[in-house]
Amino acid sequence: MAGNQTTSKVGDHPLTDFRHHGRHPFAPQIERLLQEIDETEPGWLDRCPPAEQARWDTQFHRWAAKLDLADGIENLVQKLRQLQDEQIAKAPPPDVPAKVDPSVTPDTSSA
Repeated sequence: MAGNQTTSKVGDHPLTDFRHHGRHPFAPQIERLLQEIDETEPGWLDRCPPAEQARWDTQFHRWAAKLDLADGIENLVQKLRQLQDEQIAKAPPPDVPAKVDPSVTPDTSSA
């Protein structure tokens, strides 16, 4: 997808302009969500199936043209939640502390 190529020139794709060239083609809310999504799951777009990548590509261009911004924000919020949920699901369970026997007093003589 053009938005992921780091060898592209400024103006080739709005997502690359934002991610790699320091440009701001999107509305601030869209940019914040894209940044948060990228921080949550770097490379998320590359792992999308081609048809989904094509849909995102169309949306990036529409958002850069300041079209469909409310829908864009909603779509990005949903994607962020999905990625966060996936991270939680694949995270290892937290360590469960060992049960402490209340009848045993800790040895503090070496302290």
